[in-house]
Amino acid sequence: MYQTWSDLPDECWELILTKLDHRHSDLESLSLVSKRLLSVTSQCRPSLRVVNPSIQILTTSLKRYPFLNKIDFSDFRGELHEALVKISESNLDLNELNISHNTQIICSVLLKKIGKKMTNIKVFKSSHSNLSDTHMFILAEFFKSIEELDISRQHVQNITDQGIVALSMKHKSLRKINVSGNAMISDHSLISLSAVCLKLTEIAVTDCIHVSQIGISAIIGNCSDFSSLILGSDVESHLILTSPFIGFTKHLCKIELSYMKISNEILYDMVRANLPLKLFRLSYCRNFTQDGLSYFLKAYQYLESLALDGIDFITDDFLVLISEFIGYLTFISLESCYELTGLSFATIALVCPSLETVNMRITSSSNEARHDLLLNPSIKSCSIQCRTLDGLLQICPNLEILNVSFLAQPEELDIGNILSTCRDLRQLTINFNDKLKFNDGIPCKLEKLSLNKSGVDEQVLEMVSKRCPELLNLDLEGGVNVTEKGVKMVVQNCKKLRYVNLDTCTKLNKDIVEWMVASSPSLREIVIPYPFKHNHIDVGNCLLKLGSSLPFAFYIWNTFH
Repeated sequence: MYQTWSDLPDECWELILTKLDHRHSDLESLSLVSKRLLSVTSQCRPSLRVVNPSIQILTTSLKRYPFLNKIDFSDFRGELHEALVKISESNLDLNELNISHNTQIICSVLLKKIGKKMTNIKVFKSSHSNLSDTHMFILAEFFKSIEELDISRQHVQNITDQGIVALSMKHKSLRKINVSGNAMISDHSLISLSAVCLKLTEIAVTDCIHVSQIGISAIIGNCSDFSSLILGSDVESHLILTSPFIGFTKHLCKIELSYMKISNEILYDMVRANLPLKLFRLSYCRNFTQDGLSYFLKAYQYLESLALDGIDFITDDFLVLISEFIGYLTFISLESCYELTGLSFATIALVCPSLETVNMRITSSSNEARHDLLLNPSIKSCSIQCRTLDGLLQICPNLEILNVSFLAQPEELDIGNILSTCRDLRQLTINFNDKLKFNDGIPCKLEKLSLNKSGVDEQVLEMVSKRCPELLNLDLEGGVNVTEKGVKMVVQNCKKLRYVNLDTCTKLNKDIVEWMVASSPSLREIVIPYPFKHNHIDVGNCLLKLGSSLPFAFYIWNTFH
């Protein structure tokens, strides 16, 4: 019997949609096809990022998506208390709740209510907020299923050892915890965690001035499944690891150290421990030498991820020296290493056949980097600081993400050449290049284009409108030569466009914003230049946000994004 797509049961549609590599914007497009697909796509959405401060719209969204298991309020700037009330009144069964980056004080009674009702919350994130020991007591008593907790960098230092100890006593199943930036936490907290939370696999304790090697050793020594250690600071850490470093666990596969004094002896200790290391970060650390690092890398030749940012002795010659030890890397970061040239980029691409991501600073190009036969098709993401891209992109033709920040006196850059060389490119960021041009060519797959503080003019925008039909996000912040005509060409031709940043585009006025809102039904957010007066703009289903040049943030929201 002949059947159409409409004869498929909902279960089949759900299976199809969950197997697709789609974004929420794609589901939105599908939901417009029919009422049935609207219903099916609503049931397939597992997570919700809430940015609209309208509580009415949040309520509607909670009803529309009945199977949400993850809600993220980290970009929410409305009344968090009211929003959490609606969450507590819903019938959702959440696994993850993120209320990070919010300075509003959370009501203890409300938090207790959420914990009592949603008993399956395993991940709770509230970094950069205003939690206290009182909230820790509630998390300990009423959030019984927590396995992952992020309470890092509270604005007011009200989380102490007392709160962490109470939490550890009630959460023996805790697996990951981030307490970074909490100045009142000491070794006492870590010792308590190590004694009770024996399933702990990861701890982050950067910028905790009262934590020493005593607490770190207790965690590593007592938690047999411990696998990830994140230590250090954002500036200069007080924490000094000394040798011998007691208690390396046999499962420790990830070590991240930043802004610390690390001696060669510590590196030798790690080698003697024979760890199953897969990820190693040694960023902006000092007191060790080339010999110590070479010895370490020779012992751990099966590393998959390596970050050596800000290490001043890393040069082209040193990379050649260690090249035989890094052949299994899929990720490498060499940011703020000021002595590297295009030769280092070529060396890494040559000796790391499985490499997917490269982050580095390049002071000059090199003839070796232009070798036509040198290709690494595995490289998908590249973040580079340089003066020229000459010869580099030919090495990685399958790039999907490219982020370029130009140093002083950059060479002229043709966006068209980039897109012709890397035909799979989906995200392109170009910062600080006032010598941009865009030659003609075939349409590309680009979805996100950021030309921050670069020389964007009408010609560049005209070519963007012609060559980038799949464009979703466009960032033109600092585009002092961006014109109304150029913006209109992009909005008219890029039918999928959802986000545009026009902050500090000084040649524009509010008329272009009104036109954009009226002309593009796909647009969901526009960052507009200060001092636009947009109180009387009919924003429809689009969010208008004043640019960051303001001393405070002011939003106008009308629909859920």
